[in-house]
Amino acid sequence: MCPKPKHLNGMLGFEYLVDHAVLGIFLFFLYLQAMISAAILMAISAGVWLLIGNPIGA
Repeated sequence: MCPKPKHLNGMLGFEYLVDHAVLGIFLFFLYLQAMISAAILMAISAGVWLLIGNPIGA
């Protein structure tokens, strides 16, 4: 089995996965943080909306 050149490994190459694992985990945690923040914001706004009263008057 002859060694493949680096550029032929592409996105399926093991080296690529290892090189980008840290970046992927970092981006995933950033995304998770954003999702959690959005969920908390929505919960707070919904709670305030319920406390003040339904302005639409359903």
